[in-house]
Parts: sequence; structure tokens; C-alpha cells
Amino acid sequence: MSVDIQQFYGIWPIRGVRFSDQLTEVRDNFNSLAPLVRQAYVDISNNPEDRDLTGLSFGELDMRHRWRWFYDKVNNEFLLQKNTNTEVSPTWENLFSITDNEGTATFSGIGGVRSVGGFYGITRKVSQNFSSSPEWIFNHNLNTSDITWSTRNNNHYSINPSGVFLDQNTTFFYFLTSQSGRATIVG
Repeated sequence: MSVDIQQFYGIWPIRGVRFSDQLTEVRDNFNSLAPLVRQAYVDISNNPEDRDLTGLSFGELDMRHRWRWFYDKVNNEFLLQKNTNTEVSPTWENLFSITDNEGTATFSGIGGVRSVGGFYGITRKVSQNFSSSPEWIFNHNLNTSDITWSTRNNNHYSINPSGVFLDQNTTFFYFLTSQSGRATIVG
């Protein structure tokens, strides 16, 4: 992918330059602005002089409206969205939002936050149900062995495994008899 910083020509007409030469420069200006205009979302509920830019979409030639940053003024939220449908009939799914009222940032969907060298103190909580077995193998994929765990049976009573083994992404719970229930890991 190559990226270019667009150059724009001055306001015309310029005295002393042929008008036909200036039209070529104006055409180049509009060609440079076309991708920006095509990707812009404008609030048209105001007077034409007071219209606001509310969003900007990003993509590629095969799908120009794949992603967009969008300000939802009804819910007072700033959103990062992904188009899960086609360019002609987009369906926008929220992936990240910042609310103006509370100032909270929310990540939606499966996955969460991945950070390399930052976001200190952020923890994730994952749970998994297990059917009757003396060994529960929990693939939590938290990439840490510094975890806190709890186990309980289907009646919501705490149960204690006879042994626990863990590595960076998997925790093994061992019971003396087969157990059914739920394990929760925070890490």
C-alpha cells in the first residue's frame, strides 16, 4: 500500500496564468478530494452552512466502507465500527465506543484488549462450564500464570480440587471424584 500526502493548488483565478491551465489544477484538486468526500458522513439535519462531519469510513477498493469512526449524537458516543455486510448495504457493528456522559471506553465483541508493554493493571475474567469429570482442562489463553481461580459445582457451592497445575494459557483442575460445575479464572 502506498500513501501520498495530497498537494492542493491555490484559489483561482490567478492573474497572468491562462484560465485553461488553472482548470487542470482545479480538476486535480477535486480528484485529490474525491476519496475524502466519498468516505465522509455528514449530518444533514442542519442548515447547509452548519452541517457537521459525523464520521469517516476506511477501506480498500473492493470495499471502501469496511471500517468507520462515527459520532452518534443521539447516544452521545464516539464509535469505531466494522461493516459486517456489503458496501452497498452496510451493517455497522460497534467494536469500540467512548461515551461522553460517563467517559467510559467499551470494547465490544469477542476478544477484548491486547496490549504489548502497556495497559498495566487490566485483568480479564473468563469462565467455563465442565461436565462430570475428575479432570477439568481450562484453556483460558490469558498468557499468564499469575491468576486467581475459583471452582464451584452446579449447585453453586465452592468445590476444592485435590490438585491444580497451570501454565501460561491452560489450567488443569484435578478432583478425587468426577465433578460437574464451573471454573472462573481472573488474570
